[in-house]
Amino acid sequence: MEKIKNVCARSTFFLGRKKEFVRGCRIIVLMQSIERKIFVDADSCPVRKEVLLVSREFDVVPVFVSSYAHVPNMKEERSNYVIVDKEKEAVDLYIANHVRANDIVITNDYALAFLALMKKAIVLSPRGKNMTESNIRFLLDVRHDQRKLRRSGGRTKGPKAMKKEDRVHFYQKLRKLFMT
Repeated sequence: MEKIKNVCARSTFFLGRKKEFVRGCRIIVLMQSIERKIFVDADSCPVRKEVLLVSREFDVVPVFVSSYAHVPNMKEERSNYVIVDKEKEAVDLYIANHVRANDIVITNDYALAFLALMKKAIVLSPRGKNMTESNIRFLLDVRHDQRKLRRSGGRTKGPKAMKKEDRVHFYQKLRKLFMT
């Protein structure tokens, strides 16, 4: 998809590496728009169907990334499935290496969320919680404290079961990202 930009009066454009000074009116500059991608940490993603619904609606091809240990059993023709090694952080490393600014990452992994946020990506949890630079450090600290508690013999609660309301909330949040 291309965008056309009309410019009047004196303007300075950067065309490639060369800086050109252009005078005049009705200068047309063609710019290619960068397509936004959806990266899904598919090892434990309960909202695959919702991602596919939104991707069909907005004509975006999602990228589902999983390890050999968690190969998904559903195949959609408008999806990219990337299967990586079954090493501990292989999925996270693949997503972190391929995500760009304004891409959407769907994950429950706070470490992956942090890496994606540092690349200016938008991060959503499968429950529709928006992870931002302001709350990710707190979430990492809570995860660290819970891990310390478990190592010392304490018990912590796991995540609650997904409800229909969680799926609806996620669907609405993901749609809203494409509508703005």
